[in-house]
Amino acid sequence: MPRRHALERVGVLGHYYCGMLDVYSDLTQQSSVFGNHFELVEMCELNELRKAVTEDGVRAKVEQLRREFDVAPECEPSE
Repeated sequence: MPRRHALERVGVLGHYYCGMLDVYSDLTQQSSVFGNHFELVEMCELNELRKAVTEDGVRAKVEQLRREFDVAPECEPSE
């Protein structure tokens, strides 16, 4: 499978259970409409991913987001 562009991937933390009707979304339908891919991530996985992030990686991702999206000028860099 070809590698998807990072901005087409959406992380979903944890899994839904039947009592979570107030937060449930149909991820399959959203994928078919918007063309994105959902990654179901558990806390332990998220922790390992966070540990692997470097300052250069953060800087590069912020630059990418600013190139690809209209970011309001009043948005602080820390946000």
